[in-house]
Amino acid sequence: MKRSGVPARLWELLALYLSEDKRGPTPEHLAPSASGYRGVFYSVGEFQIPARDVLSSAIEMGLKVSKYVTFPSCAVCRSLALTLEVSCPSCGERDIRRIEIMVHYDCGYMGPAEDFLRDVDGKRSSCPKCGKEIKRAGIDYGRPGVGFRCERCGSIFQFPIYGAVCENGHKTSLDKVEVERFPVFEVTKTTLVNISVIRMVQQTAKKLASLYGFEVDAFAPRKGESNATHIVHMIIRMGGRDEYGVEVIDEAADPVQMMGSIAKALDLGMRFIILVDRGRAAKLAQIFNTSMFLIIPYSSGEEIADLIAGKLGIVA
Repeated sequence: MKRSGVPARLWELLALYLSEDKRGPTPEHLAPSASGYRGVFYSVGEFQIPARDVLSSAIEMGLKVSKYVTFPSCAVCRSLALTLEVSCPSCGERDIRRIEIMVHYDCGYMGPAEDFLRDVDGKRSSCPKCGKEIKRAGIDYGRPGVGFRCERCGSIFQFPIYGAVCENGHKTSLDKVEVERFPVFEVTKTTLVNISVIRMVQQTAKKLASLYGFEVDAFAPRKGESNATHIVHMIIRMGGRDEYGVEVIDEAADPVQMMGSIAKALDLGMRFIILVDRGRAAKLAQIFNTSMFLIIPYSSGEEIADLIAGKLGIVA
């Protein structure tokens, strides 16, 4: 189920796809694809996630742009869900078929090679228009190559009219089609660190809800004072009243990631629980206002849900 921000399910799919313990090696890149009315998407395992959802979570996931690829878009509405159309240059109808063109020089008839009649032995051909026997290529007849015939008006032509139609019904000629660039993402060490956090958050959110009765939103979008939209690891409520944001900082996270989580909390202006390794917890507790921040130290293997509940005075 999608919300106004990044679908929580997306995080789970990305984590599953990029995790090291799945079958086969960890993929090095996450590349976009395009398909008719589905628009542009990223394949995540067996799932196809709309590009807008992956792009909105790329920074949080630690995905690094390695290069860009370009897809066509509608010149009217910029929709990326385009379907190629071919039509007759004479009447504009789309009922055309590919043929091998044959021309009888004497009478000027031009049509599909299959229309030129052969005798019962299959050795001699005659023109379907004038009935004259044709024998010698280059003298009696020519075969200029592949072409098309309109089944509505009968026109024969080598090149149809190519165009595109978007999901909203706008038609655009190919020379006026716009283009949109999309990144190919590189999986980095930061990505793998974030996957560890994602798993911890998912497990913790389930336990906080099932064992301690918290209302929990995992990977919830919130807009800050800077008007930027942040993804909060968890937002928890007790009886619909007290609300806390929760950020889990992995032991392998670098200082830039750690300060990014804290900057997010400051921009949102709400009370935050920061879970961080014991080596850095004491320093953070000395720096930040304890009325706004609850610093909870944790070690690998500890149940984060129990630590949060204990800090808030809740006992299972």
